Amino acid sequence: MAATEVECSDRIGNEELFDRYSVGLFAPTEPLADAEEALCRWVDEVSQRDVVVVSGFHSPLEKMALELLLAAGCSVVMVLGRALYKKIPAMLKKPFDEGRVLIVSASPSARHSYRSGQTRNWYIADNVRELVFMPFSPDSALSTLHYTFSRYSAIPIRIL
Repeated sequence: MAATEVECSDRIGNEELFDRYSVGLFAPTEPLADAEEALCRWVDEVSQRDVVVVSGFHSPLEKMALELLLAAGCSVVMVLGRALYKKIPAMLKKPFDEGRVLIVSASPSARHSYRSGQTRNWYIADNVRELVFMPFSPDSALSTLHYTFSRYSAIPIRIL
C-alpha cells in the first residue's frame, strides 16, 4: 500500500472542489441509535446530487461516510484538525489521483486535539453552503456549532 508524497502546504489535491456547491457533514464521536442507517440513506441521496461533501471525516460515522461517499464516486474535501499528511493515505490514493479529493489543514498542530478539532469544525461550517448534522446529544461539542449557525447564519441546516 504505497502512498503518494505530499509537499508542505495547507492544502493538497483538487482545489477546484472548493468552487463547487459544498455540504458540510458533522457526526458526533458517540453516535445515537439508528445513525448508521440514516447516514446510509443520506449518502445515497447526496450521491445523486452534484455536490462536494466537506468534513473532518474524523468520528466513526464520518469515517464510514467517507468510505461510502468515495465508493459512490463522490468528491470530498477532508479538513484536518492537524497538519497535512506527509503521505496520502492508501484509501484516498485512487480518488485523489482522479481529482475527487482535496485535503485541507485547519491547524498547524502535529497532532489532533479537542481545540484543533473545534477549529476544524468551525472552518468547515464557515466554508460550505449547507450543513448536515447526524443526530447528537445536547452535551455534544456539536451543540454549540449547531446552535450558533442555526441562530446566526442563513445557510440551510439539517439534522438527519
